[in-house]
Amino acid sequence: MSWINALCETYEKLKDSPELLKRCSMPLAPPSHTVQNAHAEIFLNEFGELLRIRPLTKAEARTITPCTEDSAVRSSNNAPHIVYDNLKYIAGDAQRYIAKQDNSKNYEKYCSQLSDWCNDENCPNQVKAIYKYIKRGTVFHDLIESGLILPEEKLKWNGDKDNKPADISKTVVRFRVEDKYGNSFECNTNSELMNSYMEYDVKTRKQKSVCFVSGTTQAVTYKHPTKIRTTGDSARLISANDEYGFTYRGRFKNKENVFSVGFESSDKAHSALRWLVSNQGFSTGDQTVVVWCVGGEDIPTPLQDTYDITAGGDPFGDEAPAAIYNSERQYAKLVELAVNGYKYKIPDNDNVIIMILESATPGRLSITYYREFSPNDYLDRIKTWHTTCVWNHKYKLVSKILPDGKQELKHIEFTGAPSINDIIYAAYGRNVDEKQKKHLMEILISCITDGKRMPKDFMNKSLQRVSNPQSFNEDWELSKATSITCSIINKYIYDTKGMNYSMSLDISNKDRSYLFGRVLAYAEQIEDYVLYKSGDKRPPNAIKLRSKYRIQPAKTLMVIDEKLLPYVEKLYSSSTWLYDEMQKVIAEISANDFMNNKPLDPQYLLGYACQKAELLKKHDKKDETKETEEN
Repeated sequence: MSWINALCETYEKLKDSPELLKRCSMPLAPPSHTVQNAHAEIFLNEFGELLRIRPLTKAEARTITPCTEDSAVRSSNNAPHIVYDNLKYIAGDAQRYIAKQDNSKNYEKYCSQLSDWCNDENCPNQVKAIYKYIKRGTVFHDLIESGLILPEEKLKWNGDKDNKPADISKTVVRFRVEDKYGNSFECNTNSELMNSYMEYDVKTRKQKSVCFVSGTTQAVTYKHPTKIRTTGDSARLISANDEYGFTYRGRFKNKENVFSVGFESSDKAHSALRWLVSNQGFSTGDQTVVVWCVGGEDIPTPLQDTYDITAGGDPFGDEAPAAIYNSERQYAKLVELAVNGYKYKIPDNDNVIIMILESATPGRLSITYYREFSPNDYLDRIKTWHTTCVWNHKYKLVSKILPDGKQELKHIEFTGAPSINDIIYAAYGRNVDEKQKKHLMEILISCITDGKRMPKDFMNKSLQRVSNPQSFNEDWELSKATSITCSIINKYIYDTKGMNYSMSLDISNKDRSYLFGRVLAYAEQIEDYVLYKSGDKRPPNAIKLRSKYRIQPAKTLMVIDEKLLPYVEKLYSSSTWLYDEMQKVIAEISANDFMNNKPLDPQYLLGYACQKAELLKKHDKKDETKETEEN
C-alpha cells in the first residue's frame, strides 16, 4: 500500500466515523473542497436580502469551502473559491473603501464562476440566494454598517480579537440562508450543497485519464491541494508544474508520462492528511510527524513517554494511579498489559503508518520518512522500546483546567522511557539547533520503529552534560537530565550487550564504574545533608568535582574525601552511618581498579542514581520513625 492509497482508505474510514471527526476542530473536507478560516458570517433570506452579520470566534472559524482546481492551489493569482472567499473577491464595492486595490477582475471572475454553478439544474436555491446578494455589490458597505469594520482613516477590524484577519481585504466571509419559517441553512456544513457542488465540479473537468491510485478512468488533476499543515500552508506534496527545470525532462516527454492522479483520489488523500496532521501531528519547525492507524483506532506514538501510554485514572484524584515500579518484572507486566490492550482493539488486517513531512522549500513538501506496519509488529516494537530505554523519573508535569478556567499543575513520578523530545534536550540542551533537532528526531523514531541501536552520540552527549552539573541553572533540570541519561545508557547497554541494568540498587554488582558511582552518591549525600541542616545553599563538592571525578575517579575521590572530613565531623550521631557505608563501598573496589585511575564507563551514573535513590528512601524512613517517636 502506497502512502496515497493509505490516506484514501483513511479518508473513507473517517468519513463514516462521526465520533472520530469530533475529536478535531479541523473538518474533513470532501473532494472539490478546501478549508479556510472565516472571520464573519452573513445571514440572508431566501431572496438574497441581508438579515444580519455576526463575527466568528476562533473556535468556529474553520470553514469547508467549495473550490476550483486553480483556487485550491492559488498563491497570488486571480483564482476565486466558489461561494466563500475574502473581500478581494466577493466585495464588488471594495475599491470604494480600499483605493489602492483594484479588485474588479477578481470580483468579475468570482461572479462568473458562481453564476455558472447557479445555471446548473441541480444548484441549491440557497446558493442562488447568495449570488443575488453578491451581485448587489454591497458586501463591504454592509460589514461597515454592521460595525465589524470601522471606517477610520485606516480601516480597522472590530470583530473577535483572536480571529482577526491579517489585512481587512483578506477578511473571509461565509453565508447562512434562512427561509420564511426561520429555518437556518448552514451552507458550510450542509451535505446537500457539498454533494451538489461535487457533481457539478466533476461535470466541468475535461481532462480524463487512468488514475494511478484507484486504477479507474476519471478526471485527473496536476494541481494538487495545499494547506496540509495549516490553513496558510502553501507547500505541495505532489507537483509537476516546472516545465522548464529538471522535474522530469530527460526521462519523460511531458508530465502526463510520469503519473496521473484522479482529482477525487488526490482530494481525499490530502484532506485525510490535513485532518491527521491537525488532530495528532507533532511539529518541529517545518517538520511534522504523524502516526495513525488506517482503521481510525487509537495507537501509541513513538513520540510519547511511557506514562502517556500506560497511565490510567486521574492523577489529580485522591487515588492517583501508581506510576513508579521498582520491580522490573512488575513494570514489564504493566507495559505488556497496555500494549495488549491496543492489540485487542485493532484488527490484525489493519495498518499503522508513520510519516514525517518536511518543507524542502516554501512551496514544496517532501516525505522524509515513511513506514507501514502490521499492528502487532508495530506494538511489539513500541513495547521493546518502553521496556529497554527505562528508568525512574520524577519530572513529569501534568495539568488540568479547573471550573474557573485556571490551570492546575502537578508533578508525576513514573517508570519508563522518556519522550523523544526530552531525550534530545537531555543530550543536546534546549538550545539545540532546529535543523539538528529534526535530524535527531528522525534518528530516534527509527530506533523505535526500525529497531536500530541507540546511537552512542546520544549517550556520550547526555553523559557529558550531567557530568558537568554547573551547566544547569536549576536542581530539577539536573535531576531530570540525570534520569533521562540513565534511560539512554540502559538502552545502549541493552542494544550492545543484550542486558538491562536494574533500576534498584544492586549491591552484588562489582563493576568498577558502578561502585565509583555509588561512592559519589554517598559523598554528595553527606555534604548535602550537612549543608541543608545548616541552611547553606552551596552545591556539594561532589557535584562541583563530578566532571573531574568521571575522568580521574581515584585521584578526585581523594580530594573529595579530604574536603568531606569537616562535614563528617558535623554529622549528627544518627547519620554517621552514611560515611561508614561509603567506606565499605570503597573497600569493595579492587586495588587494581582503584589505582589505574582510568575514566569511568557510563555505568557509573547508574550506580550513582541507584545509590542516591536508596539513600533518599532511608532518610525518608528515618524521618518518619523520628516523627512517630516524637508523637
